[in-house]
Amino acid sequence: MNISKKIIVFATGVMMAAVMTACAFGNSSQNTDKSALSAGASSIEILNDGRIKASISESFTESYYDVNELLAMVNQELADYNAIHGADSITLGENSLENGVMHMSFIFSSAEDYNNYMPDELYLGTVQGAYDKGYDFNRSLYKASASENSIGKKDLLERGSDRIAVLTGTSSIKLPDKIDYYSQGMTMDDKYTVTPDANGIYFVLY
Repeated sequence: MNISKKIIVFATGVMMAAVMTACAFGNSSQNTDKSALSAGASSIEILNDGRIKASISESFTESYYDVNELLAMVNQELADYNAIHGADSITLGENSLENGVMHMSFIFSSAEDYNNYMPDELYLGTVQGAYDKGYDFNRSLYKASASENSIGKKDLLERGSDRIAVLTGTSSIKLPDKIDYYSQGMTMDDKYTVTPDANGIYFVLY
């Protein structure tokens, strides 16, 4: 079991039920207040410098849950990871316990570090790069400025050099620039942020 999976079962166990073992933490973005996340919610933000900020909020109410123990384990896991992958590959961001909900955020130097550590998958790159990696392009995307307009596989492939984020799971994602197109099955929260309606694989062009 890799480091990230170990933490997620302690922190998702500790925050969510008993002891996280896979590591998934963090939220907070340039304009996102961590208190806006309810228990069980998670978010991703792509920062202007290309780093990734991930957030999770989980119920933390059982009497045997220990915040200091959780943070000590997380910090040790991060130290172990960074010793192998390079200093500051993953850093611990804001963390707080508010009204029985634990909020934690992590900053990842790259999508590779995110994918090594988090349970869900994230791809950041070009449309052509996503296609070359084997993602299924048989889907429709809405135009952000006019949700009644959509594009499919053929139109997507014609945008080979456009920037795309491909994500799995249910985390909302905030991009550093305005969203151009986003997958059906997502809700547009603002010009920079979309949230999946259910667990799945989603495309966002920006």
